[in-house]
Amino acid sequence: MTTDRAALYADGYSIREIARMEGVTHQAVRFWLMRRGIHEAEPRPRRDLSRAVDWYCRGVDVSAICRRFGICQATLYSALNQTGTPLRYPRISAARRKERAQ
Repeated sequence: MTTDRAALYADGYSIREIARMEGVTHQAVRFWLMRRGIHEAEPRPRRDLSRAVDWYCRGVDVSAICRRFGICQATLYSALNQTGTPLRYPRISAARRKERAQ
């Protein structure tokens, strides 16, 4: 290590700038700082998926919802479970759903 990461961080350099100077990844610098108690991990902000849940309730296709909101299906289904939204049958086409409703 050619420089003191803690001193650079204290001087206001970003983790990515320190990584570039030392030729390592920003993850390595962040891990090093966290292990020494200098930097704390910031929790990820929770996304508001109420619009995605609303789209699901209106019958929009799951893959279309995931593409539009940039989430995976597991994230969508997790949001549906957290809100208590009843799941629809994924393999039944809209025409068959109409037939069943009659």
